[in-house]
Amino acid sequence: MSELRPPAHRASFATVRRALSRSRRQLVFAVLSALACAMPAVTATAQDVDAGPYVPTPQYIVDRMLQMAAVGSNDYVIDLGSGDGRIVITAAKRFGARGLGVDISEKLVDLAVTNAHKEQVAERAKFVRQDAFKTDIREATVLTLYLLPRFVLELRPKMLAELKPGSRIVSHDYNLGDWTSDNAVTFDSPEKQVINGASQTSLFFYIVPAHVAGTWQIALPEGLAEHSAQVVLQQSYQKISGTTGGARARPLKHASLAGERIELIVPVGNREFLFNGKISGERMEGTIDVRGRGKLPFTANRVAVGKATGWE
Repeated sequence: MSELRPPAHRASFATVRRALSRSRRQLVFAVLSALACAMPAVTATAQDVDAGPYVPTPQYIVDRMLQMAAVGSNDYVIDLGSGDGRIVITAAKRFGARGLGVDISEKLVDLAVTNAHKEQVAERAKFVRQDAFKTDIREATVLTLYLLPRFVLELRPKMLAELKPGSRIVSHDYNLGDWTSDNAVTFDSPEKQVINGASQTSLFFYIVPAHVAGTWQIALPEGLAEHSAQVVLQQSYQKISGTTGGARARPLKHASLAGERIELIVPVGNREFLFNGKISGERMEGTIDVRGRGKLPFTANRVAVGKATGWE
């Protein structure tokens, strides 16, 4: 969204003139002109909008964001602060995805719509003028954003509440605070130096985790000495740990969560079993590895919801 976008998106020519000599100003314009020529998916220039000079995100950064999220033809990409639309347009044209771009600037939305038609992806790349905080993001399988740190953090509860487990998030330059990224890359971006003083770009990748904190009652396969087991899971974003339930609680040897997929090693009696499951609301189902019998199905239900960091 335009008014939320960091200084790298909107630069003041007056500030640049004060900070740079004439020769450096010429270099700035030469760099930006070269970038615009190198990005055929969009044709935006500083003159296309009158809300101050507009500096598009370089196309190679757009490409890396979409590659980081492994965008494909089955994805629905929502870009918050979509500017001239290049992220959604690229997702549609190069990766076959559908998408929605959201920006508060009517002129940028109009520009994005025009660009989508030029690139013949208007049926798959839509754009609306809207506040990011009021945007329904529940359909997104991939969410991209390049907003000021304050707004990135303020949007975090909305992401966890609305995005489906397994959805992917890529944030440009600013992380999501104490939510540790699942992947992150930093690389040189020399053209940023003359715009906001930064010479590098960072991309932060997140997989939205299911909310699993609480007590789960597991129904074990027939033929085991025990018919059921109970685990109590603690959670901070995608990081989980746990114990068995009951008076003689024992720690779980292993607990991991990736989106809606969960893996646990649970002590049951005098044995330990590996559970691989999928979370769907208050239910878990999957397989348990039983020596000599292979993978057998199991189900579990959450009987008490626990508190989890990130969902407060």
